[in-house]
Amino acid sequence: MVVGSGRLAVTGLAAAGVMLAVLGAAGWVVAQGGVAPDVVAAGEVDAVVALVGDPGRLAPAAELAEDTGATLVISQRTRASAFYGVGDRRERCAAATGDGVVCFVSQPYATRGEARAVDRLAAARGWDHVAVVTSRYHLRRAGLLVRQCLPNAQVDLIAADDALSPVKVAREVVALGAAVTIHRAC
Repeated sequence: MVVGSGRLAVTGLAAAGVMLAVLGAAGWVVAQGGVAPDVVAAGEVDAVVALVGDPGRLAPAAELAEDTGATLVISQRTRASAFYGVGDRRERCAAATGDGVVCFVSQPYATRGEARAVDRLAAARGWDHVAVVTSRYHLRRAGLLVRQCLPNAQVDLIAADDALSPVKVAREVVALGAAVTIHRAC
């Protein structure tokens, strides 16, 4: 037996345990989402943004926009996928007339690209209060990125009730870490 190998094994196990605890805590934080307002009053919000992702995001965004008289802003995905609710989004965008609905495809195709697009729309249209509808597990990162791009605007986060899976939480933990460190939106 090599001297010190037991200590090295214990140290390695302790480090692995700490890493698992940190990842577990990060996963819990992501899964909890964040505190979002229950009600956004009519006239208070200029735009309601439905971020692309789980299909359950568009309906509550459309309902909130209708209830408040705000512009509905729809982020679209370029490739067809029933999972992302592409059909519903395309139909609503194809039927859009006037200022009530605005649709865009973000570049890059990522939450940070969506945040940049919302920033451009807000600047062009004079919006200073937007509500962003996304999945509960995505609230923290979406809020972080949109607020980076709209530092002088009020940004409300609204959680859509979407299915949560360990894969989504793990992906979001990694993406949140990147958003905080290397992939700032603006």
